[in-house]
Amino acid sequence: MRYFLTILFSLLFAAEIVAQRATSGKISFDANFQAAFRDFYSGNFDSAYSRTQYMIEEALRTNDQRYLAAAYTFSSLYSDHKGHVDEQLENLYKALNIYKELGDSVRIAATYRYIGEALGELRMYQNAYDLFYRSIKIAGDCNDEYEESRSYNSLYIYTMYDMETETDSLYIEKQLKNIISKMNYFVSVMRYDTLEHLHRQNVTRIYSNLVSAYILKAKNENNPVFADSAQAYIEKVRKNMGFQGVTLMRSFIMESSVMLVKKRYADAISRLKEIETLTNTLPLTNADLAKLYSNMSFACKKLGKVSDAIFYKQKSLEYQNLTVNVYNVRVGFEFQAKLMADNEISIHQREKELLEYANNEKLHNVRFITYWVLGILFLLMLALFVLGLLLRRNKKATRKLNILYSKLERHNRMLIDQQTELASQNSLIQQQRDTVDKINKEIMSSINYAKRIQKAAYSHEDDIKSFFPHSFRLIRSVSLVTGHFHFIHEFKDVKVLVAATCSRNGVPGSFLAMLGQSALKEVFAQYKCDGEFSPADILTNTDANLRQTLGSTRAEDLSESIDISVFAVDSKKHRIYHSGANQDIYVYNNSKIQKLSGSPYSLGDQRNELFTTEVMDIDNNAMIYAFNNAVSQQLGADNEPFGEEHLYNTMMQIAPLPIERQKEELNNILDQWLGDVNQTGDIAIIAIKCDIW
Repeated sequence: MRYFLTILFSLLFAAEIVAQRATSGKISFDANFQAAFRDFYSGNFDSAYSRTQYMIEEALRTNDQRYLAAAYTFSSLYSDHKGHVDEQLENLYKALNIYKELGDSVRIAATYRYIGEALGELRMYQNAYDLFYRSIKIAGDCNDEYEESRSYNSLYIYTMYDMETETDSLYIEKQLKNIISKMNYFVSVMRYDTLEHLHRQNVTRIYSNLVSAYILKAKNENNPVFADSAQAYIEKVRKNMGFQGVTLMRSFIMESSVMLVKKRYADAISRLKEIETLTNTLPLTNADLAKLYSNMSFACKKLGKVSDAIFYKQKSLEYQNLTVNVYNVRVGFEFQAKLMADNEISIHQREKELLEYANNEKLHNVRFITYWVLGILFLLMLALFVLGLLLRRNKKATRKLNILYSKLERHNRMLIDQQTELASQNSLIQQQRDTVDKINKEIMSSINYAKRIQKAAYSHEDDIKSFFPHSFRLIRSVSLVTGHFHFIHEFKDVKVLVAATCSRNGVPGSFLAMLGQSALKEVFAQYKCDGEFSPADILTNTDANLRQTLGSTRAEDLSESIDISVFAVDSKKHRIYHSGANQDIYVYNNSKIQKLSGSPYSLGDQRNELFTTEVMDIDNNAMIYAFNNAVSQQLGADNEPFGEEHLYNTMMQIAPLPIERQKEELNNILDQWLGDVNQTGDIAIIAIKCDIW
């Protein structure tokens, strides 16, 4: 118990120290805030920035949202001084969000104005106008005429900047009239006995801006009435701030601008030189000096004093470059004044809270110790109860673990038996795989040998070229051996070409092709061409021979057949003869393509059909194309067949080309049509050019 009480009192002492540090942290925060303002306005910017970062960290640690927003606002002044507009806007938006959460309408309006001024410096005038009007509305709802007048003042300043680049002069003129009207209103309602927060400096600023506005209207509209209005407000500036000091000198500079509008150039120079002699005793700001020398340069230029005008213009530019953003400094001082007033209220409130805390400290300590003792006793009882439950569950878990261990041993034995059986099966599978590989090698060896036999037995492309020098053959097979073959023969002036494709692919097709070629050779050996050559007789005799050969071995469920075209070119009569069995040829003659169709039945399909011969006269350089049906039936990438129309268009495209280009172009067209689709049948194409006479 003694150990427990020692720990308890130690914790209470630490909490008191933390509370004291938190309170002293806020007081230190106020002092750092004021010191940061002094550093900033005395030119020690880096020290001011360091203090600002410390204030942000302290405000975040103590979760004091109002001080955090104030620190963010002050940090934006430093970012503006360094030219970091992105950081300036980021800090201002952070402060704005905090003020929105706190519901502080006055500071929301002021922060909107600060953001608008930052956007105005970036020449984002429309965005700045929106924020100024938003600030004006919020300040008006709160009856804060001071902040409302400040926002109208900023709106006027950036409207003046906008007039230098804005092309919509009517819009600017309308807005300027509205601002001037509002400024006159605020001047009329300012009574120092009733509106104490509207100080004399703000009134003077509004008067000065009205002077600039009326001078600008006098220049734009060439109306001296506006120049008189500007002179009247100059007198109000002098009266409001007193007829002495820097204010009087600034009023003389504004008066010189009125003289320039009225074209009193000599009077303006005299007045400006009078001001220049007083700058040693009453120094003006760089901005005031820049305006002074700018007016002198303009007056000298109008009087023809070119060298003096150039001299004063250079001095004006020098002071413009030295001009600092005193507007933000002024804003900072005013913000500091508000913040110091708020700090006094907050310090008084904290002193009151600390007094109440001191009065209740003893009672709080007793209650705190009692609650701690009861809490620890409850935790000890709870710990004992939980420990008992854990022991009971441990016994049950041990029993379950033993049961699972015995089941695991039985399962392991079963796995060992299964692994032994699996190894035996794998050995058997490996033996079967070796057997299958051996059989596959023997089959592939046989097929390759059959391919060599087929290649040796069939006619080659060179054989066709010996009859028709300008020709080509395009064979695209789906297997090693093919069911396509061609045959050539010659009768005096008649050169015969046979193109055939079997109904089967692969090995069956190759055997059927050998039977078909054997039957053709036998028919051509017995055929005598006494008169005109008849391809129909060739097909009829070959069909009878093939059906007789297949009749003894044909099964009922088999349908072996051969699609074939037999065509001959008579070089003497300039004529072709054609007969086909389920296969057509196309003739390109006189820039036209004509199809010579054959019988709709194939050779060997057990029909006693008569074949007919078609005869066609052709001119020199005519092209003959023999296609098997696999070309038009081949499916493409869109699952549509190549089709006869596409085949016709393809021939019209390639027929005028040289024979070497035709084969290459045809190959490319087929590749493009197939795409990634597999070829479904043997494609066989033979093309010859009839230029042999």
